Order: sequence, then structure tokens, then C-alpha cells
Amino acid sequence: MKALKLLPVLICIPTVALAQKFGPQIIDGADAKPESIVSRSTIAIQMPQKQDGTWSYPHCTSFMIGKNLLMTAAHCLAFLSDKTTVHAILSLDPKFGADAGGQTRIGIADYRLNPNYYADNSGVYNDVAILRLKSDLPDYYIPLKINWNADQTLVKNMSLIVAGFGTTSDFGQPDDLPPRLRYTNVPFVGGNKSDISSSDQILVDQTQAGFCSGDSGGPLYVLT
Repeated sequence: MKALKLLPVLICIPTVALAQKFGPQIIDGADAKPESIVSRSTIAIQMPQKQDGTWSYPHCTSFMIGKNLLMTAAHCLAFLSDKTTVHAILSLDPKFGADAGGQTRIGIADYRLNPNYYADNSGVYNDVAILRLKSDLPDYYIPLKINWNADQTLVKNMSLIVAGFGTTSDFGQPDDLPPRLRYTNVPFVGGNKSDISSSDQILVDQTQAGFCSGDSGGPLYVLT
């Protein structure tokens, strides 16, 4: 049975084998099974914002790297003004918005952005952040280990797995499906530099399927 690995910069390494088969199908994705490592390591986070007296509820995806530690995208938190409003929502089909009860939410105690994170007109770089939760995650969740040797693991056109709680339709199109953890396969293209070990971006081909709004910060898995 193939094992799942995760690589750095939103790519990581679980130590357990996968309980389900992945197939080409988040946009054009499939629902993650509750018993899979994707479901047991990937967690939705919500960052409420108040502007002109009105609340909005943007969200991102994260993955577990410690009992009370999550990794996500730095741009999800870069403009955060109040960390007390941020929560991890422990559900495969989270209900984003004001907490009406019925779902377990854990607030964050602190967070750190990659000190080299920056964004400009050409892209977003070193886009990684770590969140420390106010309490440990339940035993259902499995922390992922980081593979710092991604340049030795990734091969061009290798099929990688992306997962997240984002929209299932392309930008600007209505989404008829409710938020849920989904996954799909995308081929690895390379880094933004000739040597991936010195790259600050990992590139995948999303012409057929891939990330969309709300999937930011989600893991990028490789089967080995």
C-alpha cells in the first residue's frame, strides 16, 4: 500500500498508509473519506473580519503538524487585526459564519508568519504560517511530519494530491456545493527556480483541476 508524504511549503509527510484510493477528480475534486489521512490531518480555519459594522467570514485550509500546531498560508493571516476571532473548525463539512453551536471550534493562542513572506505583482512567496491552538486537537487527528528533502522527492509530472475546503467552481462562477473537505490530483511542474531546493514556490499544473478560493494553506501530498 502506498504511503502519503507531505513536502515543505504546504507539502508534507504522514507516517501512516492511505486507507483509500485517490483518483483524478477544491475544483473537480472528490469528497475525502473520514478515515483517510487527508481527513485526519486537514483542518478548516476561519478568520472573521469586521468592516463598517458588518462581519464577513473568510476561511482557509490548514494541516496539523503538532498536537496543537497547524500550518497554513501566510497570506491568510497577513492582514489579521484580531487573532481572538480566528478558530479552527473540526469538521469535514464546516459551517462558516458566526458560531451557532453544533461544531467543535478551537481558538488560536498565537501565530507566526514566515519572516521571508512577501507578495507583489509577480506572485506570493514563502507563503507559510504556523498557528498555535489554545488546546490540543482530539486524538482523531494525526500530525504530519515535514520532508525537508523535497528536491530529492519530487519529479516532473509526478501526481500530487491537493486538499482543501474551498469552492468547487472556477473563479466568478456560482458554487452549488456546500463547504466540505475535498481532494484532487495535480501534476508537479517544478519550482520557480531551476533548483527546487532554492525555490520559494512549488508549481503544479492546474489546467484540469486544483486549488480555488478557500483552499489556501492546504496540504500538497505525494504518494510514495
